[in-house]
Amino acid sequence: MKIPTIIGTILLMFICRSLSADPVRVIFDTDIGSDCDDAGAMAVLHKLADRGEARILATIFSSRGDVGDNRFGPAVVDAINTWYRRPNLPIGANKGHDVGDPGARRYLRQVGADQRRFGHDIKTTDDVPDMIDVYRQVLAGQPNKKVVIVTVGHPIALYHLLRSGPDDHSPLPGKELVRHKVRCWVAMGGGNDTRPSSPWNLAHNGMANYIGQLLEQWPVDYFNSGDGADIQTGRELPATPADNPVRECYRLWLGKTQDSRSSWDELAVLFAVRGERYFKVDAHGSTKVTDGGNKIYWDPSHDNPLHHRVMIDTDKIGKRALEKVIARLMTEPPTGPEPNDGDDTYTENGQEDFLQFFRRGSRFGEPLLAKTWNDIPGDFSGVKGYVVEWNTKPVPSPSSFVCLLGMGLVWLLRRRW
Repeated sequence: MKIPTIIGTILLMFICRSLSADPVRVIFDTDIGSDCDDAGAMAVLHKLADRGEARILATIFSSRGDVGDNRFGPAVVDAINTWYRRPNLPIGANKGHDVGDPGARRYLRQVGADQRRFGHDIKTTDDVPDMIDVYRQVLAGQPNKKVVIVTVGHPIALYHLLRSGPDDHSPLPGKELVRHKVRCWVAMGGGNDTRPSSPWNLAHNGMANYIGQLLEQWPVDYFNSGDGADIQTGRELPATPADNPVRECYRLWLGKTQDSRSSWDELAVLFAVRGERYFKVDAHGSTKVTDGGNKIYWDPSHDNPLHHRVMIDTDKIGKRALEKVIARLMTEPPTGPEPNDGDDTYTENGQEDFLQFFRRGSRFGEPLLAKTWNDIPGDFSGVKGYVVEWNTKPVPSPSSFVCLLGMGLVWLLRRRW
């Protein structure tokens, strides 16, 4: 191969590598049933995964299963995963008796027990492994510093994970396993004000006994999100199919007196996957715990380099516009692991697929003729940058034109030399 061609090929690889990004690897930890925004957050996360922005590694139900209707919690998680065409995602449950909401009764049994309607196969916490076993197994199989843990409920699993010992999944104790595999923890925690308060997820239902030690010993970056009370979503869900379990969770929670709910959990998911697109991060300060774990606040005078406070940045997006972002993600139909439409969709192996396509000398114009994602030739189906609208002609995004420019440069160099 001529030197200019080698240079051109390297340039093309550099351009495409700079334009691609791995989807954010997420373990989603929820106390679903305590509110309906947990279901909304799952919908948002699944749609971000459909768009190629996230990869869901596991879903964890963190409330104790011996109170209220919590034993149906894993079934509701499975129903939502099944609706979004990911029925085989690992699910773990809290098999302990320490933390959990005894009042979670509004929709867990109705949705979780209705397998005929929603098509899932998990019935109760008895049908899934312990949450710590799932955490350790999933983390052990991931590259270092790649996993983002998102908790939108009581983070009791993380307390026990740090104290777990070596097992068949990993020889590392829990704290070292987290230090090696986890990039950060994003919590819908609350307690972000400088005045002490008693946030639900961090200070109630037994969590107050653990939160101080958890925050003190957590070994990687911790992002605490508390906004969302005035971001109202869910009013569009009645227009979705009747067998959508997210719609049913909201219907049963809201009743006849409300048409929407605050979006605390959805915002935590958006930040975990999209970073600071809609948010700002206060990195100087720390989350402080007082009154035996019952009061939590943000202390700007004492800096912990691992603690970060996340807030909506209204200079980047208005609150009503943010509601529309969430509403669209919550109501789009499921498409499963294949990208459908959105911002620069791609699959995890998109870079390699592109290079294989280039090396084989396939005609660049072929994908432009496809009418759906499945019509695109298999050796090009993972290319980042294609925005595919179902039943319409796909339109390449700007990053695709840059890659095309690189291919043209290599072709010219080959012709010239």
